[in-house]
Amino acid sequence: MSRRGLPAPVPVPDPTLGNVGVLAVSANLLWSCFRWLPAIPGASALRAGWNLLSPAARRRFLAMDRTTLALERTTLAELRSVMARSRTGLALGRTGIAVAGVGIAMFRQFPRGPWDMASYGLIAMGSLMALEGVSWYLPARRAGTLCEVDLRRARTCPSPRTMATPQAAPPITPRVQLPEWPDAVPGVLGTTGLALERTLLAERRNVMARLRTQMARGRTGLSLVRTGCNAVAVGFGLLAWFGTAATGWTVFNLFLSAVGMFLIGDGLLWYVPADRARRATTLCTADFELAIPDYTATEATWGRARAGLDADHAA
Repeated sequence: MSRRGLPAPVPVPDPTLGNVGVLAVSANLLWSCFRWLPAIPGASALRAGWNLLSPAARRRFLAMDRTTLALERTTLAELRSVMARSRTGLALGRTGIAVAGVGIAMFRQFPRGPWDMASYGLIAMGSLMALEGVSWYLPARRAGTLCEVDLRRARTCPSPRTMATPQAAPPITPRVQLPEWPDAVPGVLGTTGLALERTLLAERRNVMARLRTQMARGRTGLSLVRTGCNAVAVGFGLLAWFGTAATGWTVFNLFLSAVGMFLIGDGLLWYVPADRARRATTLCTADFELAIPDYTATEATWGRARAGLDADHAA
């Protein structure tokens, strides 16, 4: 599956509008292609009057939110899978560079003889492994670029909490009479509350999925750094041991070292933003705090609980 590459990115509606369109899908044997149809006229104004919506209409909007969040999680999971495959390929490339380096050192160190076949075999096997591993460099770069695009887009999307909670709704003027929906019995309203709870939990999962994707991008950057260090070590090691007497080998060693330094610089460009995101979050520590939501009050009044301590007290 990874050989086919990534599908085309899914176009999403205007993030400032929220989910006010319809998601369409076209049947495809290889990849299912999703696209959002244009926003339905009047849907944004309809959603803005949250207190005027029936419980069924509220659940419909919340279901659309969960679908969008699930689509984002699926996209991020696919990108993480491609980057994981690329890291495996880069590990294969590092092994191939080391094996080929041993073969080159044997070929240049010892006089010609029957053992040259072993040197040729190591060089050929290492070269094939290195080429196979490096071939995953471009898929990793594309996946990393799509990660940045998706993460930037996610930061501009409005939160379902700000769009669906009662505190976010516009104030009701005295002239507006709240409708009494026939199905607005406690059970139905409770079901709508559960739908809101599921949507907000889905949003929290997406926040953690974005962080995991950013850190997976950082790990891929570190894999690039390791591969570059391997190439630089082999290139400079051969150059230091055998010198610059052979022009062809000297050019090869310098080229290998230059490629390694490029991979090191590119890997650092991936790792530094991911490490900055890790330091800025509170989800990566053992004593991070969990919010205790009370959707009848503003979020600023919600209580906080430490994951480790409260679990011990509860036990």
